[in-house]
Amino acid sequence: MLLIFFIFGICLGSFTTVLITRIPIGEDFVFSRSRCPSCTKKLGATELIPLLSWVMLKAKCKNCKTKISSFYPLSELIVGFLAIFAFFLESNLILAMLLALIFAIFYALGAIDFRLKAVPNYLLMSGYFLAVLYASITQINNILDSFIIIGIMVILKSTLMLRPRHQILEPMGEADSIFIASMVAILGLEWGFIALFLGALVQLFIHISIKDKTIAFIPALFGGFIVAASLKNFTNINLGLI
Repeated sequence: MLLIFFIFGICLGSFTTVLITRIPIGEDFVFSRSRCPSCTKKLGATELIPLLSWVMLKAKCKNCKTKISSFYPLSELIVGFLAIFAFFLESNLILAMLLALIFAIFYALGAIDFRLKAVPNYLLMSGYFLAVLYASITQINNILDSFIIIGIMVILKSTLMLRPRHQILEPMGEADSIFIASMVAILGLEWGFIALFLGALVQLFIHISIKDKTIAFIPALFGGFIVAASLKNFTNINLGLI
């Protein structure tokens, strides 16, 4: 079953790389055929096999011999392992597949945010609605908690915007708020805050290291989410007193 989930994950990862590479340039990712970014030749079926095609082609385009970026198989591997992670988190196979899909969207959002410092709203909301769907089946109280998080973020941002412009820091963006609400829908309020705290620590470390005021936050949040989900499900930590 692990192998099946891994295969499912790398196939999902193949589509995820399409989202990551095409969305930033505004290219259609549903109906447009995959093609070599160098010579624009449309790829055949044997050139689209996740992981294997990259190895068999020796990381080069079959037509123009241009080197194929290692980003493609790396992303497929990452989503493949995320699918295995979802399998261990959720005993129900259908819910595990749903969770793997959510993880793939989270990864795509993190990669796009890293590149653009922004994310497409339709992909962000797709991740949120799937997280709410997951919560409605597993822990319905998490849905209300996610709504509360969104409300808190809106109030916080509105309050900050009331202050004179020269006195405020840039408030958290709407995309970050929705992503945090998605984490809470899956993990619950306590572990969602731990994921946020861990992500903020990573963000602070990166900010201090490179001193860039426009660092993407979603990749750090996704990292915090993975760690928090691991701690919640694979340790005996009890947050009942928090």
